[in-house]
Amino acid sequence: MYLLNDAGTVWSSATLGAAVTLSNSSCSINAAATVTASGTNLTVNLPVTFTAAYAGAKGVYMYAAGSLANSGWREMGSWTVIATPEPASVTPSSGSGAQQIFTLQYIDPYGAIDLASTWVWFTSNFNTGSSANSCLVYYARAVNQLFLLNDAGTVWSPATPGAAVTLSNSSCSINAASASVAALGANLTVNLPVTFTTAYAGAKGIYMYAAGSIANSGWQTMGSWIVP
Repeated sequence: MYLLNDAGTVWSSATLGAAVTLSNSSCSINAAATVTASGTNLTVNLPVTFTAAYAGAKGVYMYAAGSLANSGWREMGSWTVIATPEPASVTPSSGSGAQQIFTLQYIDPYGAIDLASTWVWFTSNFNTGSSANSCLVYYARAVNQLFLLNDAGTVWSPATPGAAVTLSNSSCSINAASASVAALGANLTVNLPVTFTTAYAGAKGIYMYAAGSIANSGWQTMGSWIVP
């Protein structure tokens, strides 16, 4: 099996079934691919992973060459490569304290404008089925507002970054006046001032999530924090 490089000048090769991955800036091919022949038919099962840089609508073209003739290129289908937004980092990613401004960075291959919402969750009991009695915050880009979930896990309180408002529950409070959001290219940065309550003392994980217009990152562990 062969994959062409970015310049269109060199082919990389791998034997089918080998523990090898062929790759360029657009895609990678797992050589665990299989081929079966039956009568006049040849079937190739090709495991392909597309890169975020190759996002968008693609045509699927195929070609067959025999000993005496070839098919020419034919358009046989279409495929849309979906690039996934991701949480990039949290600074600081570890430490301790009752108060801290966390710098949360997210990236979307389609640009920061594609991000619908970005989330951060400080919790010692990560359970997406129950977010009550924790510190769960999200930023909605379209309306430029921060939201904090109440203790019961049923109501979101909103505030605009920069407004003289403090969002709070029994676990934490968010000072919206000192919060800020900046978008640059594919990156969105949220500076989030958090004050944890003494009732929320203990070791917490920092989980982040990014939702774009057509895909999301899923929750990812990005750091840890100890509330004294």
